[in-house]
Amino acid sequence: MKKFTASICVLICTAILLCSCSFGSGKTTAPPTVISDLYIQNGVLYNCKDQADENGAYTVPAEVSIIGERAFSNDTSIKKLVIGKNVKQIAECAFYGNETIEEIIIADGVETIGGGAFVGCKSLTQIILPSSVTVLGPYAFYHCEGLEKVKLSENLTEIYEYTFASCTKLESITIPDGVAKINTAAFFDCKNLKDVNFPSALTVLEEAAFALCSELEELDLSGTALETFDESVCVSCKKLSKVTFPETLKTIGYQAFYECYALSELNIPASVSYIGGFALSQTDWYDDLLEDYAIVGDGVLVKCNVKDPDLSGKGIKAIGSSAFWNAETGYKYSEELSKLVIPEGVTTICDYAFYGSKLDGITLPVSIERIEKFAFDNVFAEGTAEIDFTKLTNLTYIGENAFANCAALKKIELPASVTDVEKYAFFKTGAMESFIKNARETKTNDDDFWISGDGILLCCMVKDKQDSIKVPNGVKIIAGGALAGWDNTIIYQTNEGITDEYWYNAWNIDKVEKVTLPETVEKICGGAFVSATSLEEVNIPEKVSSIGDGAFMYCTNLHDITITDGVKQIGKRAFSYSGLYSIILELTGVEKIGDEVFYGCKNMAWVTFPVGVSDIGSNLLLGCTALRNVYISPKASARVYDIIGNDIYSSEMRNNISLHYYVEN
Repeated sequence: MKKFTASICVLICTAILLCSCSFGSGKTTAPPTVISDLYIQNGVLYNCKDQADENGAYTVPAEVSIIGERAFSNDTSIKKLVIGKNVKQIAECAFYGNETIEEIIIADGVETIGGGAFVGCKSLTQIILPSSVTVLGPYAFYHCEGLEKVKLSENLTEIYEYTFASCTKLESITIPDGVAKINTAAFFDCKNLKDVNFPSALTVLEEAAFALCSELEELDLSGTALETFDESVCVSCKKLSKVTFPETLKTIGYQAFYECYALSELNIPASVSYIGGFALSQTDWYDDLLEDYAIVGDGVLVKCNVKDPDLSGKGIKAIGSSAFWNAETGYKYSEELSKLVIPEGVTTICDYAFYGSKLDGITLPVSIERIEKFAFDNVFAEGTAEIDFTKLTNLTYIGENAFANCAALKKIELPASVTDVEKYAFFKTGAMESFIKNARETKTNDDDFWISGDGILLCCMVKDKQDSIKVPNGVKIIAGGALAGWDNTIIYQTNEGITDEYWYNAWNIDKVEKVTLPETVEKICGGAFVSATSLEEVNIPEKVSSIGDGAFMYCTNLHDITITDGVKQIGKRAFSYSGLYSIILELTGVEKIGDEVFYGCKNMAWVTFPVGVSDIGSNLLLGCTALRNVYISPKASARVYDIIGNDIYSSEMRNNISLHYYVEN
């Protein structure tokens, strides 16, 4: 394996990048030193201040092809701007915080509008984007509080993150025909938005896309090809009363309609197989479900109104989120339900399905494939409940906290089919605490690892003063929380007085400086090493294909790590709040880098993004206050504002960062 060490360097690179791309001949951008109120160089308008006529009008000179970053940010004289056909690009933050500009006329010719281009232009009342515009960057019109009318280019294919968020006077919007995806919080907090026309091409509505749109009364998505209605899309849209979905819809995410109190008309197509936690809670539609078994979509049980339920013979394929949840707005008989048989044919136990209920026994069918997050959290806290996991031969996924705090579960042996165990899935179960206690009492190292299923490391017992861990050969999966350290929100200065076996062990893991993983490891699940604050050294074996959400979060002493070229995915916040300043990702086939991967890495100063990555998340470098150089494909230029992080890009820290756009040889 190649090894490279640099004192301040983050490399996310590929073999392709090294052999076919050059940074030296690429475009480098950094805010220049402004030497005059009107500063144009090589076709780039870097600064324009006090150039407007007596009426506040100004026309961009014909020689300008790019309006540069913050070019008009400091101009308090301008009210009307004409951008001619020679301008091809409006850069990131070009008009950031300009509160005087009221009107912008954009001629056909502009192709790209960068992220944050018009953030905070509070006096801007309308915008018409010509058909030449193919890319409208994230946060482009964020917080344009006076914006009332918008006409979008018909050649847009995507509405990026926060593009029109907090445009509080915007009342209507027509999404162009070619748009397939509306990204996170695109229309978040558009308080007066009442009318949205959706295109037939639309397949995805991402998280919080229309959250807090308090005047929105109806969403007609029937003419779209929508498949994913993500979490919190319409959270707290308190006047929303009617939603019509197309027959293509597959998933409704967590809290999708939470606190949409007026929602009374809702069709859930037969194609829907998953409904996330609290997706329909606190809506009139949900409250009015009075039938014994409310089954919607493709066999999703969303509500049960029977004291002694019999779920057999009803075509149920998923136990819906919160269906038997112990809460005032949940299953009203949860305190009395002691045993339940889940029938064959059920493939999914959705998140929070039985959260906090008083079950002391449950029978799960062989057909079960997924048990989602918090599904049985704090359910089997007492008694002698048993679940024979070995019979669940189709089970592949166990979510975060799925069986957490189930002290009555004394035995857990997973089937070989399981490939993903997320953070704290078996946290403080009887089986985990027994393992730690028994391992602590032995004198050999052979019993220090709880390995289940087909090589899944569920937990590691660490002895007092132990500073290194060598995971045994044959382990394929590092489960979430398997090597999690001490939770610093719990106030203890020493381990004296810690009687809880789990937390005593976590205290010891927190002192471990080195972890050696065997070459058999293929996956590192979400939260695997979370809060291992003394960890300085860990290897990523060649076979590892994915690093889960928050896998190394809060590993504050982890300054250097080498990632091999087999990694295909890096999850959300995988390294956030870590001490990283040197990282090598030899990624020849990476497909996805999640949101906020390096969030809060205050030592991070140099980042190179790979050529072949097809999905780069948002705010990857949020809070990386030492950031100095970013190397990235020019194809990502319109999203660079969002990729780096709006807090950095829109602040004085941007002056310290050089952007390098590589070119192919």
